[in-house]
Formats: sequence, C-alpha cells, structure tokens
Amino acid sequence: MQALEQPIRFATIGRSQIAQLWLAAAQTLPDFRLCATYSRQIADAREFAQQYGAQRAYDNLEAMAKDPDVDAVYIASPNLFHYEQTLMMLRHGKHVLVEKPMAVTRAQAEDMFATADANGCVLLEATRNVLNPAMRRIRDALPQLGVLRRAHLHFCQYSSKYDRFKQGEMTNTFNPALATGGLMDLGVYTVEAMVYLFGAPQRITAVHHALPHGWDAMGTLIADYESMQAVLTYSKITQGYAPSEIQGEKGALQIGHITELNNLRIRLRTGEEQIIASEPPGSDLVHETRAFIDMIKGVRDAKEMRHCSLTAMGIMEEARAQFSRMDK
Repeated sequence: MQALEQPIRFATIGRSQIAQLWLAAAQTLPDFRLCATYSRQIADAREFAQQYGAQRAYDNLEAMAKDPDVDAVYIASPNLFHYEQTLMMLRHGKHVLVEKPMAVTRAQAEDMFATADANGCVLLEATRNVLNPAMRRIRDALPQLGVLRRAHLHFCQYSSKYDRFKQGEMTNTFNPALATGGLMDLGVYTVEAMVYLFGAPQRITAVHHALPHGWDAMGTLIADYESMQAVLTYSKITQGYAPSEIQGEKGALQIGHITELNNLRIRLRTGEEQIIASEPPGSDLVHETRAFIDMIKGVRDAKEMRHCSLTAMGIMEEARAQFSRMDK
C-alpha cells in the first residue's frame, strides 16, 4: 500500500489515441507521475517519453518491468497482447491498469486477477464509463422507473481508420488476428454498463456483420433477464446519434452517450421529468485513473470492479463464439 501523499510513478505501454487521451487526463492528478514509456521501436518510445515528460524510454518490456522506479503500468496495446503483458508486469510487482477489454477470454482474465492477488498488486480494467460517478447515479435512479422491462444501449461510431482500410491499408484496428473488432473495441462499453446496472443475464443471443476478411464490424446482442430484456448495438462502420434508454413500467431513463454518460434524463409516465447530474466532458478518464490510484493507496476496494469485468468478459466470449458459428 502506498502512502496517501506519495505520487504513483507510472509507465505506459502503447502510443494509441486512447493512450494519449488517458495521459492528458491522468497528468491533471496531483499524485500521478509519468516516469517511463515503452514501444517496440526505441525511437518511438523516446519520442513519446519526450512528448509527455517521462525520463525513461524502453523497447524491452522485461527491462521496464524490472525498473524499481515504476510503481504502476498503463497498458494500451492491441487487445491480443493484454494478457501476456499484464502477467509480466504483475509478476514483477507492478500494479496494472489495462485497457478494455482486459483479455480475450474469461479464463485469461481470471488468471490475470489471480496473478495480481499472488503478487500483492492491483489490477483494474479501464472501463471508463463504469468508473464514472454518473454511472452510480444512474443505477441509484433505476427504482424510480418501477419494474424494469427493457434497455437499449448503443455505441455506433464510424472508425477514423475505416476509410484508410477501404483504400487497402491494414491497420491494427482492422486486424482480426489482434482480437480487435466492433464488440471488443466499442460493444464492450455497452456490455460492461449492462452488467454493472443489471447484473448477469440468463442468456444472450448475438449476431453480427463481418467484413470480408472476417473482422467484426457491427452487431447486436440480446440479453434476457427474468423480467426484462437488454438490446446492445455497436458498429465501427456507421455513426449513430440515438441515445441509450432504460425503460420501466413507470418511465424511462435516457443516456445521451453510453461512454460519456451525458444528457441524463428521467421521464415518468406522470409527465414528471428529472435531470441526473453528469460529470464534466472529458473527465471520465480522470475518474478512471483516480479510482486506480485510490485502490493502490488502499482508500478504495481494489476488487470492487472484478465481478463486473469477469462477467462482461464471459458474455463477450459467448457472443464471439456465436459469431463464429454464424460465419461458418
């Protein structure tokens, strides 16, 4: 456990857009320090380190894992590498904040958490919408809706790299060999939100549309509960604008965007309306990092999100299995 006043010294793996957004947010926290960066090419690692003020740059993961001045590691590499990289860091006593999805299978995620426990480390999946305080306000407001009957959770965002892919360029984003795809990159936000708000469903039915090279481009999951149904939609080849909505017998709760959790509004059948407070735009990554640091310092339960991550991982694994059977 770190002293409350002591800064947490971070290293990063990955230079993606989300890594850059995360660093910009994390560096606003007074007890965050960036001390090292990793990339496969040392020139890239050094450039990234200089850009964000880190003193060390690595192109060797084990060397960084052994750095005694690194307390924690943020992993934002392609999904396929999360498992092995996380295990390496945990086995060297580093706390790990790993981007979603934390693994490819539930078994991998369970192994990661077991390794964290064995080494006295904190492991947290970077599910920024679930770690946003507004998500708890949404959950706390659900009883006002009466018996819950239906939820529509959406995340459809046209990929900034899709046009390049259509011109023949294969980027990591569109490479199915790296365990990417619409469900793993965007749909995960809807799955994690569903699990946090409603728990594990009794069963799911999943369909998708794959591009010719087998990459999961868009899809729909239907999750059945005892008295309600959740419909999750995602896409990386279309742009969606519709809000998400949770419906009960007494009214509905609208969510402007499932990751930003903005424009939160309850509308009851009586005509009454209520606004639920949102967090400032762009603060979700700050809340995510604050939660992780607080877990390291022992002021927040380090295992509070574990069940949500494991349940969501199992749901996505089952959905992908259904996709595979569908594509044969």
